[in-house]
Amino acid sequence: MNSSRKSRSLLALILLLTVALLAAGCGGSAASDEVVATGLPNLAEATTRGVNNAQRGLEPGQLAPDFTLQFPDGTKTQLSDWQGQPVVLNFWATWCAPCREEMPEFVAAHERYQDDGLVIVGVNAQETASQAAGFMNNFNMTFPVALDTRGDVQQLYNVRGLPTTVFIDREGRIVERWAGLLSAPALEELLAEIR
Repeated sequence: MNSSRKSRSLLALILLLTVALLAAGCGGSAASDEVVATGLPNLAEATTRGVNNAQRGLEPGQLAPDFTLQFPDGTKTQLSDWQGQPVVLNFWATWCAPCREEMPEFVAAHERYQDDGLVIVGVNAQETASQAAGFMNNFNMTFPVALDTRGDVQQLYNVRGLPTTVFIDREGRIVERWAGLLSAPALEELLAEIR
């Protein structure tokens, strides 16, 4: 009788955990309705679920930690898919004055260097899709933007303040992590190191 109770308790616990995981979004395979509703094909949801970062780190020379972008059309891309191209991750938020100040420089850099293979990924810090979409439209951002609503990618990259920018070379290795506002000359200098 005791083992029967244990079995039922275990089954109930498993069922409860399954429901909790599904409620938390582990079962989802498409971008949220809010992201789709923005109409911006370059706005994606970010997740670190199911990504193995055991051999990755944040120090210069280490492979950059990986994460997945889920775009409104259902396509998924991992950061590591861009290995072979220089990548810039720019963590920002709509309320961040320095983020607003430096964003035109990132937009201009994207326009100048995208044909050379440079990938800029904006990582929005825990805001809604509609908040991010308004910012993206104001600055004419056409590069991919990861909506990090739960802060998983920020935590993965140990982002403690905004803006924070991470420069990744063609081998997928971190070259520099820059906390704070980037001037146009500093941005150009760091881009030259990864291009």
